[in-house]
Amino acid sequence: MGSALGVAFGIFMGAMDSAGSGMDMSGAAASAEKQTTREVLKQMVKSTGQRSLSYAKGFGAVGALYAGSECVIEKMRAKHDIYNAVYAGCTAGGVLASSGGPKAMCVGCVTFAAFSAFIDRMLDHD
Repeated sequence: MGSALGVAFGIFMGAMDSAGSGMDMSGAAASAEKQTTREVLKQMVKSTGQRSLSYAKGFGAVGALYAGSECVIEKMRAKHDIYNAVYAGCTAGGVLASSGGPKAMCVGCVTFAAFSAFIDRMLDHD
């Protein structure tokens, strides 16, 4: 599910990036780089595809990390409640921010746990 969301987000961002990249050329550069519509579309599709793949990998990894940790936590606790989402969010946030050091890991833990609790409440999971 995370990968599908990443692809959709990548398509949107790739199209926006490609559309904006041609607008900031000066007059001389624009005339020197006359491109056909086909070349522009080909470049836009390539950029969008690359961006979609990148976002799909990232969103998929975050989703797998969160879902995997929630599954393990729920199995270990033998309970199905909101605390599983909070603990899994804290775990995922901490792991994702591990390259930033202990302070970043704490911030990642707290923010991802709060977001997970909010989403769990919005979806009315018991």
